Amino acid sequence: MDRKKAILYCRVSSDEQAKGCSLDHQEKELRDYCSKHDFSVVRVYREDFSAKTTNRPELKKALVEFNKKNSGVDFFLVLRWNRLSRNIDDGYMLIKRFRKNDIEVNAIEEWIDHKVSESKILLGVYLAMAEVDNDKRAKATCDGIHATLLKGKCANKAPRGYVNKCMGDHNKWVEIDPKMGPLVREAFEEVAKGLKAPTLVWREMKSRGLKCERQSFFDMLRNRFYIGEIFVPAYNDDPDQYVNGEHEPLIDAKTFFKVQEILRPAKQRTRSNEFKNAETKTIKMPRPDFYLRDFLRCPVCGKKLCASSSKGRSAYYSYYHCKDGCKFRIKADDLNHQFEESLNSLTPPSYQINLIKEICDDFIGESRKAQGNRITKLNEEIAEREGQLKKLENYLLEDKLSPESFESLNDRLKREIAIRESELNDLLNQPSDKAIADKISKALSLFSNLGDVLTQLPVNERIELIGSILAEKLVLDEKKSRTAYLKSAPAVMLGISDSCKDKKRPSCEFLFTARHSTQSRGRTGTGRPTGV
Repeated sequence: MDRKKAILYCRVSSDEQAKGCSLDHQEKELRDYCSKHDFSVVRVYREDFSAKTTNRPELKKALVEFNKKNSGVDFFLVLRWNRLSRNIDDGYMLIKRFRKNDIEVNAIEEWIDHKVSESKILLGVYLAMAEVDNDKRAKATCDGIHATLLKGKCANKAPRGYVNKCMGDHNKWVEIDPKMGPLVREAFEEVAKGLKAPTLVWREMKSRGLKCERQSFFDMLRNRFYIGEIFVPAYNDDPDQYVNGEHEPLIDAKTFFKVQEILRPAKQRTRSNEFKNAETKTIKMPRPDFYLRDFLRCPVCGKKLCASSSKGRSAYYSYYHCKDGCKFRIKADDLNHQFEESLNSLTPPSYQINLIKEICDDFIGESRKAQGNRITKLNEEIAEREGQLKKLENYLLEDKLSPESFESLNDRLKREIAIRESELNDLLNQPSDKAIADKISKALSLFSNLGDVLTQLPVNERIELIGSILAEKLVLDEKKSRTAYLKSAPAVMLGISDSCKDKKRPSCEFLFTARHSTQSRGRTGTGRPTGV
């Protein structure tokens, strides 16, 4: 009589079991059983994957190798039925697939005689017991996670800016990441200032090493974990709630709630495709030697001048020029230098400086008075909302307020308090009158050297400064000078009177020596622009 052939399947249910000798124990028991019943062992499969699904590599190999007729195998043996599967449907499916190829699936410690009809009841009990045991473990895990969260401990992977720490299985905590933590803190602070769009802050932080996509960045800005709170999801009859965490806050509450106020309109607004395109559009700045390009008009045709470089015999030369056939051009370096010298010549008179200082002193006095009134009002509003918080707590204890309503009102009042405390802190930390006076004196001194200041600025700030001074574009005159109209504010600061015919518009004369060329460009270079 031929010996029965069997394939053995050993599986552990978790990584912890894999560390011990569970697989070895299962294989030994299965081999002893086969030896006792005179079975020939064809193959042994050892698995350390979960039995919740059939997505197990070794089980898949067994199905591929023996999922065919006349494989010569009689049994597929496991130690217990929960080693095969912890899901009733998956267990029946596996048994059916092997039975289709005349392979009997059985467990040596819970043996079933499949020839007996009543064995189906016993098989169902064994498979159901495995699934029930799995459900109990899952519930115990969820209970443990919920209890951990209620204690204020992080039960999952720490968010960006923190790192998980572990000392044994029951001593786990999170700490601020020394590398990513400062970047996350700076991101919150930059957004809270309100000077830059959050998307721009994200791009800057990402370029400096913050590994975060755009949507994840906005989710991070809304995560209260960073102010020392843990979110506890609804579980059984308990509603969603926040508890104080054991970890160190990375962001203070004032900064966090400022960020929420900035993000709130953007979150409620539906952005159009045009807005998205405008948000991601990159603005191309001119070269530093062409910073006057947007402020010049051609003296021949009146159109805007362009800027480019032409290659000469031994070097490249930069020019402002007209592109409409006027053949007008002027060296960029010469014109830039003349413009800077003209700005240096705009020196405000001493009486004008003294007048501005007196006006600033009066304004500071009025501001200090308004600041004191605002501080008093903010303290009253903070005290009022703190009193409302205490009333809310009493209402909750007396069951006059549902937990959901308490959470909503509590969050709103805390946010309002944090915003007012932040404003109060800003007011209390205002620079002294002497510091402000020193800054005003320094700012006024800059008006005597505008040209020198201009050369020290980045190109984008140069353009902003010129745009704040000139009321119109400069038209280069083929003689020697051009009178330009200034905006009212810089004209007042510089003490410039209305000397032109149009008395409503202050003006000044910029001296540009007419050293431009209207001849063919081929005489001084190739005439071919090399870049703008």
